[in-house]
Amino acid sequence: MCAIVGVKGENISRELYEMLTTLKHRGPDGSGVFIDGKLSYGDLNHPDSHVILNNRLRVPETSFGLGHNLLSIVGSEGLQPLKQDNMVLTCNGEIYNYRELKKDTEHDFQSDSDCEVIMALLKKFYNRSLFPSLVKTLKYLDGDYAFAVYDGKDLAVVRDPVGVKPVYFGEDKNKNMEAFASERKALWKIGIKEVKTLPPGHMLYNWKVIELENGLKSILSKKSKDGLKSGARTSSKDVSLKRDLENIDPNNIDKGNKESIITECRDALEHFAPFGGYFLKGGDDPPPTAPVENINYMFEAAIRYGKY
Repeated sequence: MCAIVGVKGENISRELYEMLTTLKHRGPDGSGVFIDGKLSYGDLNHPDSHVILNNRLRVPETSFGLGHNLLSIVGSEGLQPLKQDNMVLTCNGEIYNYRELKKDTEHDFQSDSDCEVIMALLKKFYNRSLFPSLVKTLKYLDGDYAFAVYDGKDLAVVRDPVGVKPVYFGEDKNKNMEAFASERKALWKIGIKEVKTLPPGHMLYNWKVIELENGLKSILSKKSKDGLKSGARTSSKDVSLKRDLENIDPNNIDKGNKESIITECRDALEHFAPFGGYFLKGGDDPPPTAPVENINYMFEAAIRYGKY
């Protein structure tokens, strides 16, 4: 659970900082901003005014900025936003198939963060236009994510087909200001009263909502002409799956569907490997790395702990 924010307007440095501060609980491991082509990292104000910050985050005046609060879960995650050439990324998410995707790209990875694979795919498919590269990138992502990417011209904020990670947006017409954030209260904090939800499987592209209908096709992984393995999942089917799985008996579904769901559950729970075994094995005090031996337990645990 990280926080992503972004704001466009006149002299919005205070608003950007206030949004990050409001969402500090979502990412206590560090903060960063992208402003005027540069990245800056540091600590947010401490609630105790007597605490001295050695590396306070400084946000100069700007008309556009992106921000991130980090909760490190996977790998040796570094601070965000991430930047390479003209591309900037800030992400709240877990990409389950990131190890596999890393092997299929020629990107020079700077960390073990799963989110960096999004940058790698965007760069792989980028050809002077952000939107087509996004459409291709989303075909290969298997995970729960909300991210914003900016290429110096266009801004896109994307929410995964299931909608596990939240994104909200709105505008203050009096201030000529537009913004997005991981929680509503960050937008309320800067004076945006009418807050909208970015629906699952949608993109906010230059502040206009676009439904992502194509490219998010299959629960089953398939090889594509680009040489990467598709991992994306269908929006409408996944929303239905999320709603209905609690009523499904894992012993009473056909073999094909069961294998598909098991694959998805295994990928999701493997992502949280250090403690996933605890949920799956049961017992009074199982070891945290206990292997998964019963696929029904795995299926049920994925439902119980909210991955679907």
